[in-house]
Amino acid sequence: PISAGDSLESGRKAIAAWSKGELETSYGPRLKTYRVARLAERPINNAQLVGVLLYRTHLDWFEAWYQRRGGRVESAIEGLAARGHAIHLAADREEAMGGRAMVERLAARYPGITLGTTPGRAVRAWDDFAKRLRLGIDYLRYLDPRYAETPHLTRRARERAPRVIVRLGDRCRRPWQLRLLSALVCGFERGLPVAAELEQYIRRERPDLVMITPLIGLGSEQMNHLVAAKAAGVRTVLPVASWDHLSSKALIRETPDLVLVWNDIQRQEAITMHGVPPDRVVATGAHCYDQWFGRTPSRPRDEFCLRVGLD
Repeated sequence: PISAGDSLESGRKAIAAWSKGELETSYGPRLKTYRVARLAERPINNAQLVGVLLYRTHLDWFEAWYQRRGGRVESAIEGLAARGHAIHLAADREEAMGGRAMVERLAARYPGITLGTTPGRAVRAWDDFAKRLRLGIDYLRYLDPRYAETPHLTRRARERAPRVIVRLGDRCRRPWQLRLLSALVCGFERGLPVAAELEQYIRRERPDLVMITPLIGLGSEQMNHLVAAKAAGVRTVLPVASWDHLSSKALIRETPDLVLVWNDIQRQEAITMHGVPPDRVVATGAHCYDQWFGRTPSRPRDEFCLRVGLD
């Protein structure tokens, strides 16, 4: 007689053997492999691995968290308003992550802050072409050897880029070929006409300065705002919104009059990766974290340590 325990054990072995066979024959050849030398250099931290996984697969969570807390620039806007500057906050699209509530809160607190919406481009035959062209330019950036160790960035850009540019990029075997292709596609972008409705909007507001952020999302249509502001003769500023925007997003192809970065590392990224002239790059600190300088602990250190079980 065969006991229930024996039957269960034999079933487990059968499933294990079948799974092993499937892995070795059907799925094994298709699995990606990675070098483990870098992992061997230092101990594996489970919390760090989980953090990296979340960051790479759920970036929208982090974006939503930042937006709900002021879109990264609330403290900077408040500081300007407190100094008496007149500020017009214009959004190029509606969003559902708390930005609207933030700007309405600021406008209610400071009479010098007004709100508006930038006009979108009229639907034209070449609008889709412009969008796809920018996505293609952004993809070519990640074919640079410096991004060989970040395949997730290349994959993200490749999935959005037009197939023709992907195919042309794949055929570039030498660095000069990639540079030539990038220059050619960027030339097409520079030939796009200025959005007349945006230029008229900026001229009507008559600002002393136009600040645009984040600007460098993949295929960002905010590039239209920058070009329109320059066509209107208004000075332009890009306050870099996050620590990785200069190294993991789109290229700055139309240079603002001033780029505000967090530190010397970002300053070098702006100069070497984006070709921004050194005299147009200023390190101001992480403006989105200015809010923390005015905060105080909610309880004494000893009380906090006792509560969480620390010495």
